[in-house]
This record gives sequence, structure tokens and C-alpha cells, in this order.
Amino acid sequence: WEARTLWGAMVNSSRSFARQVLTLVEDDDGINPVKAILLRRHVAYVKCLSAHLKGVEPGDEIQMLIPREEFERRRDTNNFPNDLLNTSAALLAKEYQAGRLDSIRLARLESTMVDLSNCQGGMERIANTPLPYPYVAFPRLFITLFCLIVPIGLVETLGWFTPLASTVVGFMLLAIEKIGTDLQSPFRASEHVIQMNALCENIERNLDSMLRGAQEESKAS
Repeated sequence: WEARTLWGAMVNSSRSFARQVLTLVEDDDGINPVKAILLRRHVAYVKCLSAHLKGVEPGDEIQMLIPREEFERRRDTNNFPNDLLNTSAALLAKEYQAGRLDSIRLARLESTMVDLSNCQGGMERIANTPLPYPYVAFPRLFITLFCLIVPIGLVETLGWFTPLASTVVGFMLLAIEKIGTDLQSPFRASEHVIQMNALCENIERNLDSMLRGAQEESKAS
């Protein structure tokens, strides 16, 4: 549940970050291209974070969102999502130095990026804190023993139906145990855990829609 709450906060903070980038960073002639760069980088960030939590390499589609040379450096770091966030912060600092962002607005954006970092840190804490082995082994042992003993208690009552009833009961208990095991690692690939790919796609759609709206408004004005 905490993992799902953290991803919910990540979605909300992502929308806030996009809104602040689009409204607080000033334009020159037409919409500032840095805005699109920052939003694409943020999509790359959440997708790389998803891969980071799963312990896998980020997909090649990330190369469409960030410079190729930056993508190639992912193997030289132990926390590529954090590096992406740091580089985005550096881009905002350049906008501040160029006079397109004042100190108050920069502080607001930095506060949102701190929220993003806090969400990432909470997720990493969950991913890197395995459940103690007895919590996994004992329930499985008890279920196995129960499945072996229950036919003895049912045979006098159910007779020839004992194998069927025992199988159904055992299947239900093993299914519950499997779901519980999956929930112990909420970021790995399973139908019972957080669907991070769907959340990343939702963030991407939201940010793309916000960017297109800002671009259309800029053209109209």
C-alpha cells in the first residue's frame, strides 16, 4: 500500500512539475524550447525509475527522450534516474542564469523536485528492504502441512469426494500465499503488484497533453 501511495504522489508531483515548468519559465519568441526538453526528460525519468526499481535496463525508447550520449552513460552510474533529475535541475539553473526564471520561481520548482526525490527514495527503501525469510518460509510450511493433513480429517465425512475437496482447499490457500509473496516485492513484474508501466504511460500522456496545450496557446497569442 505504501508503494502505491508513493507512486500516486509521483504522478501528482509530475503533473505539478510540468505545470510549473510551463507557467513559471519565461518564453522569448514563442514557447521556450527548454520546456519541451524538461517535460521529455521527466518522462524519461519516470520510465528509468520504473526500470531501476525492477532491476532491469531501461528500454531503448529512452533514447528518443534524452541525448544519446547521456543515455550511454547509464552503465557508469548506480542510480541513473537520479542523474536525470540532477541534469534537469541544472537546466533550470541555466534558465535562472539567463534571466528567464527568478529565484522565487526556481525555489518552487526545486521544492517539487525534492518531492520527486522523496518519492524515489521511499520506493528504493521498499525495493531494497526484503521481508525476513521466516515471514516467507513459515506460512508456506504451514500451508503445505495443512494440505497434507486436511484429507485425513475429511475422509470420513466426504468419502470419495475427499481428493476433490482437498485439492480445492489447497489451491485456494496456495493462491493466497502466492499473492502474498508477490506483494512482498511490489515493484517486480507480476499481475498482483503495481503496474508501473501503466502509471508511466499515464504520466507521459498527461505531460504530452499539457505541452500541446501550451504550444497551441503560444501560437494563438
